[in-house]
Amino acid sequence: MQLNRRDLILVLAAPLALGACSSMRSGPRQVDVSERRLLDLISRQFPLKKRYLELFEVELSDPSLRLMPEENRIGTRLNFAANTLLNRSEPWTGQMALSYGLRYEPSDQTVRLDAVRLDGFDLGGVPAAYVKPLRGAGTHLAENLLQNLEVHKFKSQELRSVEGFGYQPGQLTVVPGGLRLQLDPLTR
Repeated sequence: MQLNRRDLILVLAAPLALGACSSMRSGPRQVDVSERRLLDLISRQFPLKKRYLELFEVELSDPSLRLMPEENRIGTRLNFAANTLLNRSEPWTGQMALSYGLRYEPSDQTVRLDAVRLDGFDLGGVPAAYVKPLRGAGTHLAENLLQNLEVHKFKSQELRSVEGFGYQPGQLTVVPGGLRLQLDPLTR
């Protein structure tokens, strides 16, 4: 997830705008990212190509989002194309639905997918002999290969600016209409 300069300015300016009073460091602050902007940021990670068991090439593309604030998760439907490396004919296509949370990882200053779960896998037109291995590939991709996928990395200077105002990135929460990043006061 890459923030453009406009979004970065919003993230960095939020403490300034909220901090007009002298109690700037008295509690957490938050920055909201719209669902549309979130889709733009996530879409930059696709198409995503992976090889599974050295037998299948899998490509995921064209994400569409569904916010799930009641579960603090994001649902994503992706187009799926798979081909066996033994047979280079037309790929089999379908759709994959997955859901996940997002978390900030302070050790490397990234936002990552968390608790990835495969929620649906449609393999219309796939020969019966390949359905089970492809479902296995889909589950493996969703629950293992996409777990901890980096979707954004903060630059050190971005974090130093926020820290200069006494804050650090905190919890990411899915809310109606988008995503909320909490800026927590630094503990000194």
